[in-house]
Amino acid sequence: MSFIVTFIVENGFGDADILQKDGTIHDQKRIEYLKSHIEALEKAVTYDGVDLIGYTPWGIIDIVSFTTGEMKKRYGMI
Repeated sequence: MSFIVTFIVENGFGDADILQKDGTIHDQKRIEYLKSHIEALEKAVTYDGVDLIGYTPWGIIDIVSFTTGEMKKRYGMI
């Protein structure tokens, strides 16, 4: 079976972050989301032969929501 070369860009989800009293953000939902996607990519490459050449989640530097112009819902990594 032959696949088209694949490069996945800007994958992620938006979530409202809660700043803890000590200044940290517990970002377990985003960690689990990315972990599950990376594991699925590994299976696609290993078992299905998908020709994946790259994967880039949403960036370290966050983005302003295009639809609302605000930063309450974060899209980048923490």
